[in-house]
Amino acid sequence: MQLSWLIVVASALGAPEMIPEEDVDLVGRTAPSFTAPLLQGGEFNLEAQRGKVTLLSFWASWCGPCKAELPALHELEISRPTLDIVTVNVDRTQGPANLFLQRLQGDFDLPVVWDNKAQAMGQY
Repeated sequence: MQLSWLIVVASALGAPEMIPEEDVDLVGRTAPSFTAPLLQGGEFNLEAQRGKVTLLSFWASWCGPCKAELPALHELEISRPTLDIVTVNVDRTQGPANLFLQRLQGDFDLPVVWDNKAQAMGQY
């Protein structure tokens, strides 16, 4: 079975110099798997997405562009029901992430993985 993953690294990464040059190109490579808790409860395991087209979006509550990106991702999910969208929050504590999500207008029901040590983000 072919693995189909689409990875989008959002503005929460900060500066491009944080990413080692040899690790920038993930095209053609299997996406690094990770397991992390969900803010909604339970656990997310990327390996369970094998065979599905999955978009990962890394974000933080302090990220200005994320305020526009997360609602846009919600709209994308509605228009493309076969696309699995998973957001990955990198705030150190859950409070700011929860407050950020509460302030979003409209329904936001995308899964939110909590990556408070940026371990998953560091793989991308």
